[in-house]
Amino acid sequence: MGKLYFNYGTMNSSKTANLLMVAHNYESQGRRILCLNPSSDTRWNGENGKGQIVSRAIEKPLDCFLVSEEENLFELVRIKNLETQKEFSKGFSAVLIDEAQFLTEEQVKQLAEVVDKLGISVLCYGLKNTYVDGVLFEGAEALCYYADTMYEIESFCRFCNEKATMNALVKDGKHIYKAEKKSVGTSDKDGALIGDVKSDSETYYIPVCKKHYYSLQKYLDSLNNK
Repeated sequence: MGKLYFNYGTMNSSKTANLLMVAHNYESQGRRILCLNPSSDTRWNGENGKGQIVSRAIEKPLDCFLVSEEENLFELVRIKNLETQKEFSKGFSAVLIDEAQFLTEEQVKQLAEVVDKLGISVLCYGLKNTYVDGVLFEGAEALCYYADTMYEIESFCRFCNEKATMNALVKDGKHIYKAEKKSVGTSDKDGALIGDVKSDSETYYIPVCKKHYYSLQKYLDSLNNK
């Protein structure tokens, strides 16, 4: 019997690296997997509905199928599983999904059907919180409700030793609390501290604890006044 898993963390918490390691474990045991990525994450999109799952922490990318918001994920997995069974006499052991926060609520329900009707485990990886104060991503909110198991991939706040739980967006030297919650951007200079950012015209994200999420603007202002 499969399960629906939600593995979540902040920006730069190695969520995708964890997915790639799990994929390697399945494949090294001769188990077949289906990898999906929402097409709204356009960073690694390819052609003909195919793309790649890429992590800075692991050199080798993973091929995946891209899915739009209109895609019925239950039907997609069902058909791909039948094709795999016909070709290899064995179906999928698991479905792995990166950037799962961009799924719709209906698609998360469809993944629950994959688990319950097809008996295939579904492992979702993604953000839980948007950078907008008090707002979850639609896919993450649905996964919090429907997932059988949730696992937090922990990381540290950029400014202290507390656990990072929030994703802060900085644009033109301002901490943005309200914006389009589906925006996808870069991390903070590939891991650089916010104080190392020289240009006040750049847009970037940083993982922070709640304390520094709500006091971030004071620090940004102190940088601008230097």
